[in-house]
Amino acid sequence: MELQILPLVRDAVLPTAAPATTRSRVPPGYGVQEQCVPFTAATALGLLVRSPIAFGLCQPADVPPAAHAFISPLETNSHNRPDPRLFYVLDDPACCFRGNAFTFTAIHNERLGARVPIGPGLSFFDRADQLELFKLHLPYICRTGAGIDTLFLSPINRVPPFEVLSGLVETDWYGTRSI
Repeated sequence: MELQILPLVRDAVLPTAAPATTRSRVPPGYGVQEQCVPFTAATALGLLVRSPIAFGLCQPADVPPAAHAFISPLETNSHNRPDPRLFYVLDDPACCFRGNAFTFTAIHNERLGARVPIGPGLSFFDRADQLELFKLHLPYICRTGAGIDTLFLSPINRVPPFEVLSGLVETDWYGTRSI
């Protein structure tokens, strides 16, 4: 199977091969999960997709000093919110990320001239049943061969810091939004 990762920004954090271990030091003894050959084989298949940016959701007093704090743009009233926590992102010049946006390389369009497209780091859903969700955008395109799709899910051999929704993406044709 062919897999291509096409970075859209310089120094992007790209996926790596998923390791089979769940922790740096495996305790001795029978029945330890890492000794189960089918389990370790299954956890080593696929890619580990790390966050390309530093972000979080915390109480206002806990926002890191250099962070950009914000509420979801769908929350029109910042007062009297049931959840007082704020989202935050940290700038990362190495991957062209500032103020919750990636800046991609300038392109030239005959009709529009030179443009510097941007893409969000975090975005939010506007459907009533998805208001508590947010999306972490990746600054690269994952492309597979024809007829091969990709299943994205939480790591099965480590606990993620937040709930990740599973989803099947048609990576043989799916790309970022048009520029």
